Amino acid sequence: MKRFGLIIIAAVIFLGGIFPVLADPIKVVPFVFLKQEFSDNIHFSSNNEEEDFITTLTGGLAVKQKKEVMQAGFEARVDKLLYQDSDNLDSLDLFFSGNVNYRATERLGVGAKVQYSEDSRRDRESDTTGLLVSGDRNTRRFSVSSDYLFSETTKGDISLGYGRVKTEESGRVEDDDDFRVDISFSRNLSETYKNTTGLLNFSYLRYISEIETTTMGPILTGSLFQDNTSDIFQFSTGFSKDITQLYHIYFLVGGSYSKTTEGLRARQTLTGSGIVLGEVVSADLDDDKWGGLVSMGLNYNGLYYDMGLSLSRDMQGATGTNGTVQRSSISANIDRKISDQFFLTLDASLHLNENERKNQADTEELTFNIQPGIRYEFANDLTLSCVYKFTSVEDRQNKSTREQNIIYVVIKKEFELLTL
Repeated sequence: MKRFGLIIIAAVIFLGGIFPVLADPIKVVPFVFLKQEFSDNIHFSSNNEEEDFITTLTGGLAVKQKKEVMQAGFEARVDKLLYQDSDNLDSLDLFFSGNVNYRATERLGVGAKVQYSEDSRRDRESDTTGLLVSGDRNTRRFSVSSDYLFSETTKGDISLGYGRVKTEESGRVEDDDDFRVDISFSRNLSETYKNTTGLLNFSYLRYISEIETTTMGPILTGSLFQDNTSDIFQFSTGFSKDITQLYHIYFLVGGSYSKTTEGLRARQTLTGSGIVLGEVVSADLDDDKWGGLVSMGLNYNGLYYDMGLSLSRDMQGATGTNGTVQRSSISANIDRKISDQFFLTLDASLHLNENERKNQADTEELTFNIQPGIRYEFANDLTLSCVYKFTSVEDRQNKSTREQNIIYVVIKKEFELLTL
C-alpha cells in the first residue's frame, strides 16, 4: 500500500502540473469493473491442471483534455483478484499511465509518457506477445518524443524510452532493463500515388537481462547467475495507403542485426550464513545474428463491421526468457455490429518466439489464442461482455503443450464528469 500511496502522489503532481495550465474543460471519467471468470488451468501447467473461479474487482479514474496546442491524459486502475479455492494467489494489481503532447510551433511537437504497474497475472500478455510470465511483475517505463514537419509532405519523429521490469517468484528473480531509440520519417506521395504515404524507420534497442536462481538446502545454498546483454539495430521501409474510405493497408520490410553477450556464474554458500564456499565464473560468450523484418496489415472500418489483419516479424525484448526473441506474429480481429447496442467480437493471434542460446536452454514457443465473445452497451455508459478464451502454448524445446480454457463475464460502468 505504500507504493500505491506513491502512485497517488505522483498522479496528483502530474494533474496539478499539467491540467491547470489548460483552459478547456477536463473530461474526468471514473470507472468500475466486475469480472467473473472460470479457468480450467490457472497455473498454465502441462501436467497438473487446476481449475478455479476468479473474481476481479476494478476501480479506476481516467482524466483527459484535448485542445489545439496540447493534449494530456492520465489513468489509474486498481485490480483486486480473488480466487475461490487458491486464495494464496489473491493479489492487488496496480496500473498507472500518464502522457502529454505539446505543439510548440506549427512545425515542432514534443511529448512525454510514463507508465507504472504491479501485476500478478501470468497470462496477462499471452495474446499480445505469446509469452507467459510467472511470478509478481513490477514494470516502469518512461519515454520522451518529438516530431517535426520539414514540409507540407514530409514529417520526422524521434522517441527515446527507458523501461525496467522485475519479476519475482519462489527461488527466481529476473531484472530486465531496456533503452530504445526510434526514428521515423513519412512522406505524402499522393502526387504520384493516390492516398499513399512513404515510410522509413530506424530503431536501436539495448536490452539487459539478469536472472538469479536460488536452490536452498539444509546445509548448502546454490545460486546461479545468468546475464544477457543485446544490442539490436533494425530498419524498415514501406508505405501506407487508403484504398477507399473503408480500407487501409500498410506494408514495411527491412532487416535487423543483433549482437549478444551471455554470462554465467555459479556460487555456493552455507545456508543462512552467507559465507561463500566457492564460485565458478564461465567465460562470456558472444553471438551476432542477421534477420529479416516485416510488418503488414489490412484494416476495414465500415457501418456494421470493423476488421483488422496484421502480420509481423522482428526482434523484441522478452520478459521471462532472460533476453530477446525473434517474434513472428499473425493477429486478426472482427467486431460485428448487430444493433446500436449489441456487438459480436472475435480476436485471434498466433505468436512464435525464438532464440538460440549458448549457455542456457533455447527458446522456441508457439502460442495460439482465440477469443469469441459478445458485447452489449446499455445506456448511461454501462457495458456487459461475455467472452470465451482458448490459449495453447507449445514448447518445442521441451516437446510439451499447455492449454487453458477461460469463460468470463465483465460488467463495466463509467461515470463521465466534466470539470474546469
